[in-house]
Amino acid sequence: MLSSIKSVISGVVGWGGATAADNATAASDSDKTSAQESEKHVEATRPVEKRDYTAAELKQFDGSVPDVAILIAIRGTIFDVSSRKDIYGIGGAYSWLAGREASRLLAKMAKDTGGLEEDDLSDLTEKELKVLEEWDKFYRGKYDIVGSVIPSPGGSTNGDCL
Repeated sequence: MLSSIKSVISGVVGWGGATAADNATAASDSDKTSAQESEKHVEATRPVEKRDYTAAELKQFDGSVPDVAILIAIRGTIFDVSSRKDIYGIGGAYSWLAGREASRLLAKMAKDTGGLEEDDLSDLTEKELKVLEEWDKFYRGKYDIVGSVIPSPGGSTNGDCL
């Protein structure tokens, strides 16, 4: 599947001038080199309750608390990425994705939402939607699904609108 991600997103300039394929390779290489460290982190993490979360609740799972799960949402589906605290935890290469709806960021290969709501994908190009689809497949194949992002009482799934 990694080659599929690379083929769809090759040439997209990503974080720090690297292509998305470079980033996917780096994540894969990091998976191999820090497996033992990740196992230690998994043992120390309390299991997350499988349920639906608002964006505000999701923010509590950003990796800033050592024994609390780390969650990421893609297309409204919430994944438990706690097994890779070395990547998604504080100081990790992808820590800025933790505790939020990351679809827009992954599709655009950006660290900033550009001032738009994180869950607003209406302006994505066809190419960006394909990139997002590949990331979605990657996460579904690698991490447990623990819930979905639901609207806050005010009706938005974006935590900034609470």
